[in-house]
Amino acid sequence: MKAKRKEPKEKNKAKERSERMKEKKEKIDNSVVVLNDKEATLNALCEFFNNNTTFKKVISLSGIDKQILAESLRLYGEEKLKECFIRAQNSDFLTGRKVSRFDWEASFGWIIKPHNVANILNGKYDDNYKQSTPKLNEYNSSQNAQIRNYYDSSLGSDSEIESAGFRGFDDLLN
Repeated sequence: MKAKRKEPKEKNKAKERSERMKEKKEKIDNSVVVLNDKEATLNALCEFFNNNTTFKKVISLSGIDKQILAESLRLYGEEKLKECFIRAQNSDFLTGRKVSRFDWEASFGWIIKPHNVANILNGKYDDNYKQSTPKLNEYNSSQNAQIRNYYDSSLGSDSEIESAGFRGFDDLLN
C-alpha cells in the first residue's frame, strides 16, 4: 500500500513542478514583451531625434544611455521628450550657433539626462530666456529685517562688531 501512495504523490509533485515551470516561462515571455515595447519606444525616440534635429546623429545607444533615456522617459513621457528635442534644436546655445567663449554643442547624451531635460523644458536654454536673480539687499525687506534682528541680537553691540572688522549689517548685504 505504501508504494501506491507514493505514486500519486510523485505524480502530484511532477505536475506541480511542471505548472511552476510554465508559470515561470509565462512571466519571462511577458517581461520580454514589455522589454521589447520599451526598447521600441527608446529606438523611436532616437529616430525622432535623428530626423528632427541637427545634432550629431545617434547610431546606437550604450547601456548607460539606455538607462538614462529610460529614466527620462519614465519621468517625462514620450511627448515631453520629443518637445525637449525640438526646444534643444531651437536653442542657439545648445546647437552651438551662438557665439560665446565656449566652443560647445550639446550631445544626445547630455540632452537626455533628466535634470537637463527639466531645464530645457523649463526654457532655461531658450534664446529669449533671462534669469534675474535679485541681490540680497533687493530680495525681501522683511527678510532683511529678520536677518538684521538676528545679527544684532546674536553678535552683540556695534562696537564689538566694528572691532571684529565689520562696520555693520549693511556690509553683509553688499
